[in-house]
Amino acid sequence: MEPKIEGRCGSFYGVGVGPGDPELLTLKALRILNQCTVIAHPGKTHDSGVALGCVRPLLADFYKKQILSLEVPMTKDVAILQAAYEAHVEEIVSHLEAGEDVAFLNLGDPTIYGSYMQLHQLVKAQGFEAHIIPGIPSFCGAAAELEEALCRRREQLHIIPASYDMNKALELSGTKVFLKSASSYGALRELLQSYDGRVAVVCNATMDCQEIYWGVEEMPQDVGYLTLVFVYDK
Repeated sequence: MEPKIEGRCGSFYGVGVGPGDPELLTLKALRILNQCTVIAHPGKTHDSGVALGCVRPLLADFYKKQILSLEVPMTKDVAILQAAYEAHVEEIVSHLEAGEDVAFLNLGDPTIYGSYMQLHQLVKAQGFEAHIIPGIPSFCGAAAELEEALCRRREQLHIIPASYDMNKALELSGTKVFLKSASSYGALRELLQSYDGRVAVVCNATMDCQEIYWGVEEMPQDVGYLTLVFVYDK
């Protein structure tokens, strides 16, 4: 149960909306989204973005919500990212101070490489309530579509960001899942040509536009941002 709002200030929620299929949104996430008068998302515009598309068909009064488009720059420059987060927090806080509850949409789960977590810490540092609503991670949704266990018995599971050293990652025992691998996909695809194990690629997991490829020989030449590569031991 969420704490009651104190005084006139609203609460901030990081809502995990799951991998893409609107039906994978949790009941708690849906309740919080219905409660909040302001919905923020990391998209460029008020009518675009995968996360926003997940919740739009589920909220009967979606058109009454105020939408904040808080785009996070696609860069590794810490200074640029920090400036963007601070600007976003300033806008979020203005709504909290007005007594409005704000939900920030995060694909998958906010605690797994989620941009929300930076906002969470900054908002809490200013004395406001902030809560994390977990969601189904993309790799769990994709694994279900593949009808494959992520790990069995004593097998290890490794969740690997695109920036990680891929050579070292492939030396790890167990299942390796490369998240949002579009930026390093070409190099990873080349490395896997000599890999002695099973490989699967899932693009846009659980969505209507989902694509699945099994085996190194079936790996496409180019992929989009929401691509996961599963590398299994023999």
